[in-house]
Amino acid sequence: VVAAAAVAALLVNAGLLTSKVRPYAAVFSRGVHECFYGTGEWLRDNTPPDAVIAALDIGALGFASERRILDLAGLVSPDARAMGLEMGFERMVESGRWLELDEPGYFFDRTKGPPRWTGRTVEGVTFELLDTCGIDGVGLQEAGMWTYALYRLVRVRPSP
Repeated sequence: VVAAAAVAALLVNAGLLTSKVRPYAAVFSRGVHECFYGTGEWLRDNTPPDAVIAALDIGALGFASERRILDLAGLVSPDARAMGLEMGFERMVESGRWLELDEPGYFFDRTKGPPRWTGRTVEGVTFELLDTCGIDGVGLQEAGMWTYALYRLVRVRPSP
């Protein structure tokens, strides 16, 4: 009975791996390479070496860009982590309060719809849309198409 249950469990796991995990992993891996890594390469080739990029998803982007990253998820940016824990990470990003933490020249955002920062000015910074890409699912719990948008952050000088 125990052996039969173990075999049944292995077969169910193999079925899930084949039907759910492998297809997702293939699509997501392709999206990471095309979207995150591709954007990182563009940043490496088109920005100064001291450029700072604010982003929620930092791995492939940071690796390919070879630029300093302000991690808005707070994993490697302690000030962003503290602010995100205080006010909530999604609220911190949506409000633009993260602009107080550093002076990034670029922002790589993700959203479920069209780019949300195009033309907005927050804290004296205007968001200039440079490019977009999409990934179908950014995690097993976040299914569906996600839009990633790269913005140049332009500091607006106050009028005299």
